[in-house]
Amino acid sequence: MPTPENAFDFLRVSLETHLTVPSVIAVTSALWDDGATAVATGLAQAFAATGTATLLVSTEPAPASASRSIETRSALTRATAEQITADMAGGRASLARSFPALRQAYAVVVVATEAVPESSFALELSREADAVLLAIRLGRRTTSADHATKRLLEECKANVLGIVPTNAASLGVASTDRALHIPAIEVSQVRS
Repeated sequence: MPTPENAFDFLRVSLETHLTVPSVIAVTSALWDDGATAVATGLAQAFAATGTATLLVSTEPAPASASRSIETRSALTRATAEQITADMAGGRASLARSFPALRQAYAVVVVATEAVPESSFALELSREADAVLLAIRLGRRTTSADHATKRLLEECKANVLGIVPTNAASLGVASTDRALHIPAIEVSQVRS
């Protein structure tokens, strides 16, 4: 079984064949616990490990006690949507309008979005991103949220490159720094 790092390296290489740099990649899901944040984090770390200037953006609201500064370590910069849009009219909702400027500052921007059926913001980010990956937890049954997500992403003409199967159930809600055991990651075409 591949290690989480190898799995994310494989995903990074697969994406590099489909994207031009600079690129904005949205990682989303149909359900809040499918592992989109963990996939986005692992993918951003894989890009940064190659020396690629990478920005990881979380759209989850930061706690009031969180630092107001953007964190940078080597080639990886982490920020919240609120930090990036602090000086923009519209606040967090204006994140998609900042994509052109972010493409100039970073080779790769990975955005972890909320679940699509629960957030018009996630849908807007998916529409404006260069590529969308859909995280789906292995072993769960297909739900109406899955069908709604597929329909909404198709309707907004999001560039969905594929599905990333995860075992997010073992991660817990807030444990995105723990190892993600992914038996296989494959960028597969979702639409014809």
